[in-house]
Amino acid sequence: MMTPAIECLLDAQKNHPNSCFFLYFAARIARVARNIPLSTQSFTFAAESSRGEWAEVALKQMSDYEIGFNLALQLDWEGAAEYFEQLSQEKYWSPAFSKYFVGACQEMLGQRTESILSFAEVPELVKEQQNKKTYIDLYVQKKVDFFQKSGYQDMDFSLPGLELMVVLNAFTHMNQDCLECSLDIVHQTLEKIYEREKIEYNIRLRELVPSTTPPDYYDQRAVLLLIQASILNSLGRHSETIAHLNWILDHKECIQVETWVLPFTYWESGITSWGLGDYNKSRKLWQLAMGCTKYDFEYRMAVRLSLAISKCDDLGITLIDENEKKGTTTNGRKRMPILSTA
Repeated sequence: MMTPAIECLLDAQKNHPNSCFFLYFAARIARVARNIPLSTQSFTFAAESSRGEWAEVALKQMSDYEIGFNLALQLDWEGAAEYFEQLSQEKYWSPAFSKYFVGACQEMLGQRTESILSFAEVPELVKEQQNKKTYIDLYVQKKVDFFQKSGYQDMDFSLPGLELMVVLNAFTHMNQDCLECSLDIVHQTLEKIYEREKIEYNIRLRELVPSTTPPDYYDQRAVLLLIQASILNSLGRHSETIAHLNWILDHKECIQVETWVLPFTYWESGITSWGLGDYNKSRKLWQLAMGCTKYDFEYRMAVRLSLAISKCDDLGITLIDENEKKGTTTNGRKRMPILSTA
């Protein structure tokens, strides 16, 4: 669908070469094509072209949001934090989300104290949006509550910046070098969970009825493995995702807080199956995701799933009913002959 979109945009720009709207959409298309520098340049031009127009403020803030997001896609967390700090102060869209994004960037930079201070402002900003609270406000509130539950002691096991990339389906826009770098960061963080678990299990080997509870990092590990799978799928290394996705699905009953992880795992599993050529399984997994409800980013995922299933319909990929495939069951008893009533 990229080619028709580009052709349509080029035709429009011939008649309106300085249109801030067309420059804005050209920037979005450049991002999809993984040309982040061109995308950022086009967003900048779009904001400049809107000066003196009735949409100047709105387009400037929209462009700043997208430029900040592009910087995050390039792992320029410091630059992204500056843009989202400004957006939070300007009360653009969701100030709570912008402030959370600032904290996520600071955490990715290793600035733990600064990130905690930013996260601490999120609940108050969410309260200010009481009458017009969005799904993104609920998500960031829940994330901060989760971090506060352990007194921010378990922050070493979370990568909030990369988590935002996976929930917003952004890894598909990253270039290979940034994806590989992100993959290394996830590996290091998973290793930290392993080391903490080893310490806590060793205590239980030496001490009878210890005062500490058994290690419970299912939520953090599930999120990290999902990030890892999404990155690998974006790199085209589909077979390497299988073990990670299976771990999440095998332990889904243990994931108590990050309930959005399950439908997103079904989505990534469908991407993996598609990459491996098993299109029927992709459709089955995506329909399993459609059956999940009441989770963060449900509407965004539902749109994504609907488009994917529509694509399956266009290609004639239908869901095969396992019972129809196997025939009528006899529950283990010998099958009796079917008599004709004709």
